[in-house]
Amino acid sequence: MIVKNKKEVMRLVLSLIIIAFCLCSCKKSAPVFPGLFGKWELRNVSGGLSYRDSIYKPGNGNIFQLYSDSTYKHFSKNKLDQQSSFHIKKSIFPSGVSVDEVMFENYLDEQMVVTGTKMTLGTTAADGIAQDYQKISN
Repeated sequence: MIVKNKKEVMRLVLSLIIIAFCLCSCKKSAPVFPGLFGKWELRNVSGGLSYRDSIYKPGNGNIFQLYSDSTYKHFSKNKLDQQSSFHIKKSIFPSGVSVDEVMFENYLDEQMVVTGTKMTLGTTAADGIAQDYQKISN
């Protein structure tokens, strides 16, 4: 390729820069919570207006099943009581703390923290109830 003038050189350089930026920005992003999808069984409920803790044994049947297509099923005592879709929203408190909120369609909006095989859902309502779930399968 023969370059005839400075304008052509500038266009060529600019085109190469744009192509380089496009290639760099074409990376897949990791999911918000890599281990989020699967079955989670309730283990503990704490807080609320009565401030009473409840502990749940394995096999209690209170389960969230979260699917990679952003749908969920919720079971109470092994009976399906909710199913729909969900999405995760990042929120920043005035203090600067960043939290993830899971927005369940047809269910309460919850703040969510996932650490390994433990998921804590805390309601955004004034009662301040926290629910701890243990991952039981993928």
